[in-house]
Amino acid sequence: GGAAHVLGLASMVMRAKLPVRLRVLVAAVENSISGDAFRPGDVLVARNGKTTEIGNTDAEGRLVLADALVEACAEQPELVVDCA
Repeated sequence: GGAAHVLGLASMVMRAKLPVRLRVLVAAVENSISGDAFRPGDVLVARNGKTTEIGNTDAEGRLVLADALVEACAEQPELVVDCA
């Protein structure tokens, strides 16, 4: 999906030696069962300090993506492309 598109685009930009500063973030997550897994009602603090209450335990990917987007914006780039 999105990660493959971003890596392919990054490869094309580098091969073309375009005069741009390119930063690639791949927000990858594995949904595993463990004692540390998210539970409904858990409250997590994101990179930007905002809190999120877990209502759906299948939220790992969305939460990691949100943190990656906060990180992507940290340097105030001219453009952010999200291929999720």
